[in-house]
Amino acid sequence: LKICIDKNDGKTIQHETRMLKYLSGIENISKIVHFGLYKNHQYVVMNLHGINLYEYILTKRCSLIEKVNMCIEILDVVKKVHNKGIVHRDLKPENFLMSIDEKNIILIDFGMAKTYLDRRGFHKPEKITTALVGSLRYASPNSHLLKEIYRKDEIISLVYVYYFIFNEKVPWENINGEIKKKS
Repeated sequence: LKICIDKNDGKTIQHETRMLKYLSGIENISKIVHFGLYKNHQYVVMNLHGINLYEYILTKRCSLIEKVNMCIEILDVVKKVHNKGIVHRDLKPENFLMSIDEKNIILIDFGMAKTYLDRRGFHKPEKITTALVGSLRYASPNSHLLKEIYRKDEIISLVYVYYFIFNEKVPWENINGEIKKKS
């Protein structure tokens, strides 16, 4: 269940709901149970899932073949999202949940997702943004340069997620850095 507390969250929940409806035919994407308004607060109810991949990797003993299979499943779901013309823009272990039976991986949190194709089906031109989008730890070099995130950047983020899956950390995990915004 996601509930919007302030007005900015309402737009994010509406956007995420639209994205989830558009992606509803894809396996391994969280399904909407209900979307509505209660006492001026928007909310969305989605299927119940298990723990996120970050916690799963740190608490379970996974074999090499299990980790490889996770990576294949993650790549497959991201490929299906990309084939629908969408980039998630926040790929990280915390946004991949295990199913309740721990047999599948579910991609969640489409609040920052965007289309990368224009109305004619052509790739949108690259542009500069004013702030880093997504999670600093799994952001691609282009994201750090404040460039819009596209499929190639998500593949780089996936490599970082894979590194985490196999090593239970990323090399830059404890580095403190400053995020600068362009004005």
